[in-house]
Amino acid sequence: MRSFPILGWIGAVLLIAACGNRTAAQYIEADDSLPVTPRFLSGGALWWKFDPKQSNPGADSTTVRMERVAPMISYRDGLLDLVVAYTTYSDMSGSHPAIFFGARLAQEVWLSRAPSGGLSLPVSILGDFTKVEGSGLQRETFNVGTIGIGAGLKYRWTGRSTQVWVEGGAAASFAFEAFSLRNGFSSVVFGEAALLLRRVGPFAGVAILYRVRLQNWSMSNSEFNYRSLVHGPSIGLLF
Repeated sequence: MRSFPILGWIGAVLLIAACGNRTAAQYIEADDSLPVTPRFLSGGALWWKFDPKQSNPGADSTTVRMERVAPMISYRDGLLDLVVAYTTYSDMSGSHPAIFFGARLAQEVWLSRAPSGGLSLPVSILGDFTKVEGSGLQRETFNVGTIGIGAGLKYRWTGRSTQVWVEGGAAASFAFEAFSLRNGFSSVVFGEAALLLRRVGPFAGVAILYRVRLQNWSMSNSEFNYRSLVHGPSIGLLF
């Protein structure tokens, strides 16, 4: 099947993550403080806007426009971040699904470091897959995966029971269509703010996050030139 490259590329990202993540986690104080690279599972809701770029030649009747709230789940294990979001949108032809899956593996290069944290340069390998089903006979389903590299800046402060970080970055990716040999380019700008609290009630810790992601696709098939903006909060439990 020609859709195999999507699963293959994303699988490669996850394999690298699984190998690298074992040696990535470092703890400031193993018993009494939060880890530098914590592990948690979170859920939340993302506001997802998906619409054609100006370079998309399609008419309104042949392009997809969507603004929906998408439930999401995320797994963070040290330097590995996995995100899945799903929603549906409706038009005159019925209800249509939309799904996003993203994987990111980041290695932080410290620019300024103190015992309580500091400023770092995260260098990332990223992979993602976005599917937004078209409606009607003339609308093609957007079915595109990407893999690329990114970098940014991250500031983190860690206390004995609290950790805070703010991060922003950008990535450039090779993009490819499923069921087709056509490809293109994708750019991503992303940001995240997080607050981690240790030992909240019966839990090992609680993570409160807000993330934003703007992605643009420029494909050899210009009818797939779209942009996607997602942002929203999530809350998770450390383990």
